[in-house]
Amino acid sequence: MLYATRDFRAAQCIFLTNARWNHACLSTRLLSKQISRLQDRLGFIELRTEVQRDMTAKFATAVCATKDLVCDQALKEEIGMSEENGGAIAILIDARHGCRRNAKDSNVVCIRNETYKVLREEHVTREDDAITQRHDLKGTRRLYDYFDSYISSISGPVRISIHAHDRNASLNKFIREERPETPKAELMAYRKIRGKRNQQSG
Repeated sequence: MLYATRDFRAAQCIFLTNARWNHACLSTRLLSKQISRLQDRLGFIELRTEVQRDMTAKFATAVCATKDLVCDQALKEEIGMSEENGGAIAILIDARHGCRRNAKDSNVVCIRNETYKVLREEHVTREDDAITQRHDLKGTRRLYDYFDSYISSISGPVRISIHAHDRNASLNKFIREERPETPKAELMAYRKIRGKRNQQSG
């Protein structure tokens, strides 16, 4: 019985170690080759493919549900704080690519103006567009499609008052030609304007 207990505890420790290691790998967005190299150096036993897929599916379900809930709350807060503008919100959009310059995927993130909480995130892969440099524009289009749609939590679409982003000619063209009603500002200029306003209000 003692050996059985020890074996059970050992198996439990191995499971927890594997779960934490898998979570760390998913959080850091490491490539499979990099993960294998780290496992060899650390002396970890490589997880079977089916175990990795099962863990990844469980993590993805929990993370997506939490992300949707938190983003929904942040969107409600931002609209509530923008009543002076008729509920129109100011957003900042930026893309975060994978660990390589020619990344296999990108996360295009929209954050709120006041507290920098995430309002929405779009994941763009090479299956969506083979050219990584266009992922930023692809994700931005998806963000605006979402904001233009009927959102049940706020009972309608989202109105945008200011769109700020880093220097990107394709995004400038998109806002100028397809969203002419939305004022846009490049991120550095927007920060300077916001800094002056804060100094005047202070």
